[in-house]
Amino acid sequence: MLETKGVSEGSWATTGEEEALGGLRPWEFVIDKRRGTADMPGSGDSKMVLTTTEDIGRFVLKALDLDAWPEELGMRGDSTSFNELVALLEKAQGRKFLVRHNSVAEMQEQIRRDESTRFYNQVRIVIAEGKFEVPDTLNKAFPDIKPMTAEEYIERWWGGVTELGEAAWGQGAVFDVA
Repeated sequence: MLETKGVSEGSWATTGEEEALGGLRPWEFVIDKRRGTADMPGSGDSKMVLTTTEDIGRFVLKALDLDAWPEELGMRGDSTSFNELVALLEKAQGRKFLVRHNSVAEMQEQIRRDESTRFYNQVRIVIAEGKFEVPDTLNKAFPDIKPMTAEEYIERWWGGVTELGEAAWGQGAVFDVA
């Protein structure tokens, strides 16, 4: 009988260039690296876990050999904040980002005004409230796996990308900013 367990990885979802995405569709969540904008949940200081898909695969592959799985198979790439990510991107791209901070109340109001933003804003609220960390169960079980850091990821996929021009808010953002 197949037994299921919860797996949490703090996925970076879809960020970076096409090669970094491995065929996934780009979705700019909070930070738009091309436009140079960041629509922050809260202060931008709350920590969250980000893990590359390659590292998730390495952890899962090793976990398949475990005799018994713990209740939750947490894995952590890097624990960072959106403010730290913006600072790394500004350094890598050689330009200042436009940043807007959204309070939890503003995000809740956005949901009330436009139900289609519910999922996006619920995730942002969880991040703003500091609830986007995952346990490091598999990191402890497999210390030989050294996950990529946010700085390594940004340098690899966005380092030296400087032909992007001035930062500018664009159409299609959840919060339309003039």
